[in-house]
Amino acid sequence: MRTLGLWLAVIAVAAGGGLRAAGAVLNRGIYWPDEIYQTLEPAHWLVFGYGLHPWEYIQGARGWVLPGAIAGIFKASQLVGLGQADAYLAIVRTVFALVGVLTVLATYQLARRLGASTLAAAIGTAVCALWAPMVYFAPRAMAETASALPVIVGLSLALPEDATRRSRIFGTALLGVAVLLRLHSALFCVALLAVWVARRNLRAAIDVALVLLVSALVLGFVDRVTWGGWFQSALVYLRFSLSGGSETWGRQPFGYYLSTLVGLPGLVAILLLPLAIAGGIRSRALLAVTVLFLVGHSVVPHKELRFIVPAIPLLCALAGLGLEQMRRTLSQPVFLTAGTLLLATSVFSALMLPQLTFGNLGAYLSTHPQSSAWDDSAPVNSLMLAAGEQRDLCGLRIYGPSLPWTGGYSYLNRRVPMYAVDKPPPARGAYNYAIISNPTTSAGVVRKSGRWALVRTELHPCTPDPTYDWRLP
Repeated sequence: MRTLGLWLAVIAVAAGGGLRAAGAVLNRGIYWPDEIYQTLEPAHWLVFGYGLHPWEYIQGARGWVLPGAIAGIFKASQLVGLGQADAYLAIVRTVFALVGVLTVLATYQLARRLGASTLAAAIGTAVCALWAPMVYFAPRAMAETASALPVIVGLSLALPEDATRRSRIFGTALLGVAVLLRLHSALFCVALLAVWVARRNLRAAIDVALVLLVSALVLGFVDRVTWGGWFQSALVYLRFSLSGGSETWGRQPFGYYLSTLVGLPGLVAILLLPLAIAGGIRSRALLAVTVLFLVGHSVVPHKELRFIVPAIPLLCALAGLGLEQMRRTLSQPVFLTAGTLLLATSVFSALMLPQLTFGNLGAYLSTHPQSSAWDDSAPVNSLMLAAGEQRDLCGLRIYGPSLPWTGGYSYLNRRVPMYAVDKPPPARGAYNYAIISNPTTSAGVVRKSGRWALVRTELHPCTPDPTYDWRLP
């Protein structure tokens, strides 16, 4: 069984890595504007000196750690001659995909560390490797995908009851890193501290508390250096959220995450969730941490599936523990049957990836739930890349999605005005290229992508726009 488990883990990681690599190379679509304007666009602004500014980076509601790291990738790409938008974006997506693969490996280590056998841990890991949400979100430059890795590694080091003091301190520090990447990860920190308090291990609880205190001070110091005020990003964001600001983007019922997970292609959650609950018999601590994170997000009115991405590997590790509990208390045939069914649903989920819709992901339920989750804005973004390559470009008009649903200057990579339906030009002569839908003639067409085309207008020369506003509408 040990050899079978190792082979299964290797195959699952390889398959999951291949799917994530394909997404990194082929996908230019947008799930939600945050994957552009809270990460890529601020990074582009840092490196190239221009970009659209969302409200979060005007009022200081987001930290600079993740955009700063991406800016480092942009700069390194530029230094080695890969400063073109298509190149540095592919590199960033590949890095995030690699983080996703490492998260899968960390899931296996977490399950093993908490007592799952090699085969049981490998089955849980296969779910993490192949399940649609983990594959879909992995290459996207989002705080949730970036923070998942330090969360899983941190818990595998700091959560086990027999963890050494060194492991506990290092693991807790990794959770602090996760908070720097995404503030919501603080729920994991609170849960970890509560676990050690509940175990009545005063020394361990003090260690965890002190490391978390240092991590909090680091967060405050980073905000002090970048925004000018201690804990500014956390305070502004919490004030915005508590005042109901996030509800502008919709409200969902308490059971949204459960219903969305259950409704995903492959019906993975129907088997995964009961096994995860059973896994709590072997690790009440991990179950408590996971439940606290999920419940904490469920009580917040505005919900998106990506918010709970860091918890999905925990569910997969718990499922591995649940299978192990089944193996020990029931019988080997029952264990193998349940594990095979869970694997089958995960493989089916992976096979259904090309047909994934926004409705499957619980997004845009009132507007276009049946639309493909892969190519939203992808043709427009491809044409923005092409527009950036035009030497005579002096302005771009997009007759399609509003600017938040485009790749911004991260894709255009030219310091010229860019206009869309929510940001019209002051005069027609402010641009000389346009992206339009279904052109009626081939005149002026430079590049086509699906029903969209990049066309050169007849206007020449451009009229400068000294009033151009770099704020994101």
